[in-house]
Amino acid sequence: INGGNTVSTDGGGVPTQLPGTDAVALYRAKRDGLNILNAPSVNAANWTVDCTGPVNAGDTMTCIATSGEYVTICATNVNNRCPPQPNNDQVVVFNPGGAGTCPQGFNSPGGQRPDVDYSGGVCYNTERLVYYVAPVDVADASKGGRLMLYNGAAGEPNRNPVLVANDVEDLQAAYCIANCADPAPGDWTNVPTAAQEPSIRIVRLGLLTRTPAEDPKFSSSPQSATAPAATLENHALSAAPDGFRRRLLRTTVKVRNNDL
Repeated sequence: INGGNTVSTDGGGVPTQLPGTDAVALYRAKRDGLNILNAPSVNAANWTVDCTGPVNAGDTMTCIATSGEYVTICATNVNNRCPPQPNNDQVVVFNPGGAGTCPQGFNSPGGQRPDVDYSGGVCYNTERLVYYVAPVDVADASKGGRLMLYNGAAGEPNRNPVLVANDVEDLQAAYCIANCADPAPGDWTNVPTAAQEPSIRIVRLGLLTRTPAEDPKFSSSPQSATAPAATLENHALSAAPDGFRRRLLRTTVKVRNNDL
């Protein structure tokens, strides 16, 4: 998960999205890691990596320090000094503000530790996978949605989303900012501010699914008449009980680059 930076966006940032739902971006390695030869901090403009694999301008890289902290950066330029040149390394240039070939803003400081020396760590070329809920009918949100997945950076054109699951009503994220040690209830928010992002300790993800059609026996039952409206995190899905049967899947993830 893009730890430290905002994981979700309410109703925006991806192709046609069911109103009120969140989108979640995850990153996965595309090939073997490159050893970091010199990277004094995330605020340094130039990092040097070995020649295990190619790095190109615009590549997204997730880099992990020997102490476990990680940062996601985007290469704005690469000075390739690999063989046959004698240096046998690559200088990766990136703009901490995100510019040029990196409009995604991956380089903006979030939960990353600016005082960490990443030298001796590993960088992986990564791809961005975005999960979101698309409406079955754009004109009628009550018809529910479908969980979709597409590969691309923020602001890029739609990259042929693929269907993951039907009959999905909602995808939501929440963030624990402080006091997150069990059994403390924790300070949770659904929309972290820029000032709160470096303090995110835990991300909670929820996926709400429902049956393809309403169950008439359930909709007329006493249980349905007294059931609360379907709500996930800060999003209320319905104003009145209905005949759909629902299942909620929920998981929590510790943000590993915040002293955890």
